[in-house]
This record gives sequence, structure tokens and C-alpha cells, in this order.
Amino acid sequence: MALDFYLGSEPKIVFSCEDDGYYWFMHPLLEELATRTGQYIDLYGGASFAGEDLMALREIVERVGQEVATMPEKWDVQVGTLLVSPPTPLYAPVEKGEFHRRLSDLGQLVDDAIMQETMIRCIGD
Repeated sequence: MALDFYLGSEPKIVFSCEDDGYYWFMHPLLEELATRTGQYIDLYGGASFAGEDLMALREIVERVGQEVATMPEKWDVQVGTLLVSPPTPLYAPVEKGEFHRRLSDLGQLVDDAIMQETMIRCIGD
């Protein structure tokens, strides 16, 4: 499973999302983005961002970066729940350096789309 970010016809950034702590750490802000733009970056669907929606996406990327900056070098993020008795949370590790790299790549992609006056498509599969 992957979440691909497209600028044009080729994927520019690919997030592997099988139990991905990076996606789930961002999820609360992605829900806020969906409320603001009507576009939800989903592991199983699609979203497109252009114009003012790109500015909202850029703001969310920056806010995630601010939250990541407050975290330790490595931490675990809840990515689901094992439905047994009792329910057991499932966690995946994330690393600050890798997270900053991903956010930098995503921020650059958004900046490129803004400069080119084009859109970013997000496709989960």
C-alpha cells in the first residue's frame, strides 16, 4: 500500500503506508485540511489540491513540521488497534530526521505546484 503525490503525470513522492507512523502522526491535521478544503488525503482514495487549497496544504505541512520539531529523535505512533480482548493498540516507529526529509520533499512539491500554477494529486492504493 502506498500514498502517491503527483505533480503532472508521474509520482513525485511515495509514502509507504502499511502501518505507517508518519501518515498517522499527520492524520489529525489532514482531517483539519479536509474540513477546510473538502479534500481528504486518504490511504485508499484520491484528492487534488490547486490554487488556495495548495496554500492550505502548505500550511498543514509547516504545522506538522513544527510538531515534529518538538518530538524526540525516535518515537512510536499508534497506527491501529488489534481487535482482541482486550483491544491492543498497534504502534509503528518514526524518526525525526526521516520525517523532516519527507516534509521537506512534500513542502517543495507544494511550492513547485504553486509556482507552476498547477495541481497536486494524491492517490492512495
